[in-house]
Amino acid sequence: MEIYPKKPIRIASKAELDKEMRRIQQLFSKGETEETWEFFNIALKNLGVWTLEDKAHEYDGFVDHLKMLQRPLIKTLTTERTRLSGAATEFLKKVSEAMQRDYDQHVHDLFAPTLLRMFARTNKVMLTRAVECYKTIIDHAKLPRMIPKLSTLLKSQKETSKSVRQCVAACLDKLVETNTKEDIAPHQTLIEDAIRMTAMDSAPDVRLAIRCCYKTYSIKFPESASKFEEKLPADIKKYLTVTERRPTSKLLSRTSSASSFSSTTSSTSATKNAPASLTTSHAVGRVVKHAGTRLPRPKSRNSAPQLSTAKLPIPQRPRTSMSASLSARGSKIPNAKRPATPTASKATSSSVLISKPAAKDASTTATAATAASSSSKNSSTLSKLTRATASSSLKFTPKTNARTSATMQKMFMLRGMTPVRPIKRPSSSVSSTTRNSGQENRRPAKKQNVENATQ
Repeated sequence: MEIYPKKPIRIASKAELDKEMRRIQQLFSKGETEETWEFFNIALKNLGVWTLEDKAHEYDGFVDHLKMLQRPLIKTLTTERTRLSGAATEFLKKVSEAMQRDYDQHVHDLFAPTLLRMFARTNKVMLTRAVECYKTIIDHAKLPRMIPKLSTLLKSQKETSKSVRQCVAACLDKLVETNTKEDIAPHQTLIEDAIRMTAMDSAPDVRLAIRCCYKTYSIKFPESASKFEEKLPADIKKYLTVTERRPTSKLLSRTSSASSFSSTTSSTSATKNAPASLTTSHAVGRVVKHAGTRLPRPKSRNSAPQLSTAKLPIPQRPRTSMSASLSARGSKIPNAKRPATPTASKATSSSVLISKPAAKDASTTATAATAASSSSKNSSTLSKLTRATASSSLKFTPKTNARTSATMQKMFMLRGMTPVRPIKRPSSSVSSTTRNSGQENRRPAKKQNVENATQ
C-alpha cells in the first residue's frame, strides 16, 4: 500500500482540508527515513499549494492543523536534507504571503524561535535559506513587535556567534525598512542603542550590516538620525560613515589646478601636433557648403601610399677584403683566362665559392649589362657579356691549400654563408686519372700540387 500519493492533490472545501490534514499527520508520525522523506517533501508542497492557491487559510481550523504539525515541521526545518528543509522554508513563505498580517498573530510564534536558532548553522545553504525565509516573512507580515526583541539582542552583546549577530542586524534593517514610522517610533531608542553598541563590532560583516541599518534609519528619520549622530563619539562616527570622505580644501585646490593645467597642456599639444589641413577642415567644410563646390580632401595618415614610377639606382654590393683577396689569388692561377670586363670578374670570383651571393652578383651583372645595352643599343655586346660571365664562372677555380680553405670556411660560416667546393673543368692537358672532379676535390692540396708538377 502506498504511504502517500505522489501526484499533486487539490482541495475545494473544509471537509477535504480536514481529510488531507489527517493523512499528513499520519505520514509525519512515521518519522523521517530513507523511505518517507520524499513523501514529506510532496506533502509540504501540497500544503503550500492549498494555502496560497486554494485559500485553505480561510477555512476554520487551519491554524489548529498547523499547531498539530508544529513539531514535525520544526524537524523538517532543521533536518540535514537540504531538499526537505528547503520545502519547509518555502511552505512558511507561502503561508506568510497568504495570511499577511494574520501570520504575526497566529503562526509566527510557532516557528520564529527555530528560524532564529538556524542563524547559527554552519551550513551556508541552510543559513542563507533561513535568512531569506525570515526576510520574506517580514515583507509580508511586517512583524513590528520583533523590533524590540532583535534590538535588545544586539544591545546586550551576549551573543557570541558572528553569523547570528550578522543575520539579526540584517533582519533589523529589513524591519526598519518595511514598517511604517508609526510602528517604528516607539522603538527608536532601542534601535539607536543597538546601532551604537554594534557599530564597533569585531566582525566586519556585522559592522557592514549595522551600517546598512543605520543608513535606512537615517533615511526614514533624518532629524532623529542627525541628533543621534551629534551625540556619538568620533570613533563610532568613523565606522558608521556610509559615504567616502571628501578631500580637504588644499588638496581639492591642488587637484583642480593640476587638472586644469593638464587639460590646457593637452589641448595646446593637440593643436600643435595636428596638421594645418586637419585644423582647417571644419572651416573648409563650411565654405564648401556655402559655395556649393567641392574642394579636394586633405590626405589622411591612414590613406594608402602612392607608388612612384621613377626608376631608382640599383645598389651595388661593396667589395670586401675577402673578395679582393680572392680576385688577387685568381690572377695568380695558371692557365686562367681573365674576363674582358671588370663586372664579369667580380661575378666569377664570387660565384666560384659561394652559392647565394653568386646569384646576387649575377643579377647585378645582368642589370649592368642591360643598362649598357640600352645606352649603346647593341644586342651583340650583351650576348657576349652574358656568355663570358657564364663560362668564366665555371672555368676559374682558385687553388687553395688545406689551411687556407679551413680558414675561409670558418669565415664564411661566421658571416652566415655556406661555402661551395670549387669544380675543376677537365681539359685536354690533364690525364685521364684526374678527370673525375669529385675525386680530385677530395684529395688534399699537396697531392694536387705534386700531380700538377708531374704533369
